[in-house]
Amino acid sequence: MTIQWADGHQSAYDFELLRWRCPCAECAGEAGLPGKLASTSQLSDDQVELTQMEAVGLFGIRPYWKDGHDTGIYGLSLLRAICPCEECAALRAAH
Repeated sequence: MTIQWADGHQSAYDFELLRWRCPCAECAGEAGLPGKLASTSQLSDDQVELTQMEAVGLFGIRPYWKDGHDTGIYGLSLLRAICPCEECAALRAAH
């Protein structure tokens, strides 16, 4: 998935990265408890294959994964913060 940002920056995300960074409580955890992704080191093919993606207002996107998971809403600010390009990775490492 590629996003062209208003400032001209372009971010390209692979689906595996997006699934690992799923922000929902089930995957990421909540109330100080780890999510289910904290206890695994590998994702199945169904966990990283999309069946659909929809916009959530002007806020973000919601992917629908082949394994049936669809509760993660990725805000645009989260997507920009996890941009995997070398420039953004270097900026994150510097902070």
